[in-house]
Parts: sequence; C-alpha cells; structure tokens
Amino acid sequence: MAFYLDAKIITTEIITTDKIEDIEIEFAKADNETLVIFDYDDVLLEPVDIALLSVNKNVSRKIAADLMTYQNISKDQMIIALSVLTGNMKTRLVHEKWPLLITVLQSRGIKTVLLTSCGAGRQGVIEKVENVRRNHLLNVGINFKN
Repeated sequence: MAFYLDAKIITTEIITTDKIEDIEIEFAKADNETLVIFDYDDVLLEPVDIALLSVNKNVSRKIAADLMTYQNISKDQMIIALSVLTGNMKTRLVHEKWPLLITVLQSRGIKTVLLTSCGAGRQGVIEKVENVRRNHLLNVGINFKN
C-alpha cells in the first residue's frame, strides 16, 4: 500500500492493490508537489521466514504467551529473545520493482517517506531497532534518507 498526497489540492488517495502496475500508473502522475508515503511491513519488505509473516502474527503471539506462561519465561527474557530474532531476521522485497520505483520518484523530486508501526530505540539487545529496519531497506537498494 502506498499513500498518494497531492499538496496543491490536499487530497489523499490510499491505493490498495496487489498489482504493481496500478501503483506505477499513479506514480507516473506524480509531480514535485506530491508526497508518497510507504509502509514498511508487507508493502516494501516482508520476512523470509514464513512464521514471521504478518498473516501469522496471532500464532506467533500465542507461542510467545505460551512460552511465558508454561516455561516461566519473564517478559524481559521474551523481549531479549524477540530482539535477537529481530536482529537476525532476513527480509525480502514484496515486489522486486520497489527499489527502482522509489529511486525514480526521488530523482524526479517527488517526496517519499516511510512509515512503520515498529517502535524506535532500544529493544532488548538492539540499541536502535530503527537502524535494523533501515539496514534491511538499504540491503535491497531502498534509501529514504533524503
């Protein structure tokens, strides 16, 4: 999903599609007054491990809750374990065209930003979880720094 914002008219359009071609059509209409907002999870990147996919979030939460309940794992221990998992998680592009599409938007002077529901700062053994996610993006050729 990408959000499309035309600052001249102050209108927004949320595009929900599985077809990258639909998004390419909208991006072709964008100009330097447009702001395109991307979501990290399940839009740009997803975990390689099927157990970590968002569609399996409820199962993962149940496993974590069961471990805390039946294995006497404290909340702090669980946070450390999850941070190790996050720090070692492998990700992949949801669509192979994203790096090029984002680079082209940026080269045309179109503002692009990334939103995520993931927290920032220290998470267990990770000093700055946002750096882990930034590195996942950089590893596939996506950079929102500018």
